[in-house]
Amino acid sequence: MPDSNVPGSTQTPPVAQEHLEAAAEWFARLRDGEADEAVRQNWRLWLAQHSDHQAAWDFVASVGRRFAPLQAEGESEAASSVLRAQRRKRTSRRRVLTGLAGVAGLGLLGWGAHRFTPLQASIVAWQADEHTAVGEIRELGLDDGARLWLSTASAINRAAGTGPQRIELLQGEIFVATDGGSGGGDSERPLYVTTQHGEMRPLGTQFAVRRQGDTSLLAVFDGTVELRTAASAERRQISAGEQVAFTATRIAAVAAADPAREAWTRGILLARNITLGELAEELARYQLGYLGVAPEVADLRVIGGFPLRDPDRALDMLADSLPIRIHRPLPWWTTIQPAG
Repeated sequence: MPDSNVPGSTQTPPVAQEHLEAAAEWFARLRDGEADEAVRQNWRLWLAQHSDHQAAWDFVASVGRRFAPLQAEGESEAASSVLRAQRRKRTSRRRVLTGLAGVAGLGLLGWGAHRFTPLQASIVAWQADEHTAVGEIRELGLDDGARLWLSTASAINRAAGTGPQRIELLQGEIFVATDGGSGGGDSERPLYVTTQHGEMRPLGTQFAVRRQGDTSLLAVFDGTVELRTAASAERRQISAGEQVAFTATRIAAVAAADPAREAWTRGILLARNITLGELAEELARYQLGYLGVAPEVADLRVIGGFPLRDPDRALDMLADSLPIRIHRPLPWWTTIQPAG
């Protein structure tokens, strides 16, 4: 498990968490409007001490540029005032991010829904028939009374016309609930759900589909889903209580369905004895900015339910029950560290 996480990103932190923490602290100090030449000289000395320091600084700066290009003359002081206000008033990070975006002249298209996603993925999502922003969970109605939920930063296309209902999952995760006839063989408009890896036909069911890297994941909670891979046309029926990962050419071994793949539709991040690193990786999908976990605490075990619509509260709940502390040197940079 990596010791830090940038959700939805091809970026991987290049150095140890301790160097990233130091770089984030320097980034905050240099942009708080009170840094003098002595502070800048100490920062330059820190950069020169080790090549990892420069790599850490570059990574933090690359994250910061997604939210506020503070290099421009005249914008720096305005953005710094937002940061100072956040420290004085403990303003929510969501409000501060909105303020920074306005200062920097960034609209929602720039960062609101697809933070750290590659440009092509952002374009695909915004051209999709339906999509959600980071942290948003949305419910949609389908024909024959079926329902569909889109998870955070997810996108789908819906086939038009009077033929079969076809839902193409472009990115993220969806949950589909049909009844005995909705989308099944007796329906006037049978339902098919596809990803680049395969096609799924529900037979009166509730199921989740998730795109994750080079694979897709299907988890079935009621009824049965008929799965067919895109390239090899391998077929398998997945029953209630089962889940499988699959690629375009093969279907992996069946495992027990993870209840967390349904709980998110109710705004709950369900942790059933998972590591803190795994929980943070999931929670990071629902919040703007960087979320890192120190390796000393990444393997702590977590059990419970946490609010997905309020990641800050979820992190504070974790800090109340585990020997950790939540460190937020910048509005868009959060790390989970050992307590003390």
